[in-house]
Amino acid sequence: AEFGDAVVKASKMTGKNEIRPELQAVYVQAKDNQIRIAATDSFQLFQKTLPAEVAEAKNFYIVKPAKIGAAIGVLGDKVGVTVTDKMVGIKGERGEIIARNLDSNFPQYENIYPEFTNQFVLRKDEFSKAIKELKPYLNQLNAVAIFIEDGQLRMKAENKAENLSKEVTVKFIRKTIKSTPGKAVDGILLMPMVGETGEGDLNLNLLYLENAIKTIDDNQVFLSLVEDPKRRPLHISGKNE
Repeated sequence: AEFGDAVVKASKMTGKNEIRPELQAVYVQAKDNQIRIAATDSFQLFQKTLPAEVAEAKNFYIVKPAKIGAAIGVLGDKVGVTVTDKMVGIKGERGEIIARNLDSNFPQYENIYPEFTNQFVLRKDEFSKAIKELKPYLNQLNAVAIFIEDGQLRMKAENKAENLSKEVTVKFIRKTIKSTPGKAVDGILLMPMVGETGEGDLNLNLLYLENAIKTIDDNQVFLSLVEDPKRRPLHISGKNE
């Protein structure tokens, strides 16, 4: 069940570029008694690690991940995976899925993780409500400017073409952290919208931010940032990641 759920969540971060089929699929690394599930469209990146019994280290792809992820969820609580160069078989007590594997190289994404030094803890329900309020005011780029203020994030959406503007605030608890640069951690990595808008301590695609928040199961959201976040990725995770 966890595996299927993670694949479905990862599918929301896949791309649509047919020239790069590896970005349309979910990538799975199985080794050291765990599986690492990853997906990216180059603007948003998903990673989730789950414990597993791994007899032999393998890397493979899950194509059509939204559909297959949902199907994995009905196979049973425990599934087994067999991999060849061309096929992936996923078998549970209620059935089996056979899918095509890909012969492609997934991006070596670990190097893009910076050293995060600041973390903001927010309530998911409040953050989701703020995002919903801003959506009618988005411009064509779906851009939101985020200002880091004392004890709160101020979020601004502006559509100058239609003379629309909206600001909302979300309270946070701030922590000082120190992550390891170049080390991937579970959660969502979002790239900022560099040069698209002049305002804000950072600028993001609000729909990508909404996607990320939806992958979190509990009511705490952890935002991790670098000291100057305007041009570096933002990491988003839940309580247990």
